[in-house]
Amino acid sequence: MYASTVPCAMCTGAIFWGGVRRVAFALFSGLGVPRGAETRGAC
Repeated sequence: MYASTVPCAMCTGAIFWGGVRRVAFALFSGLGVPRGAETRGAC
């Protein structure tokens, strides 16, 4: 599964219980610096 940012807690549960084996996510700032873990509530 590909996501544009870090999945929220509810989505993470659905991903787990749905049997999704891999999740790829990425979010880049305007300067090209990787961001992700600090982004919350994206769903």
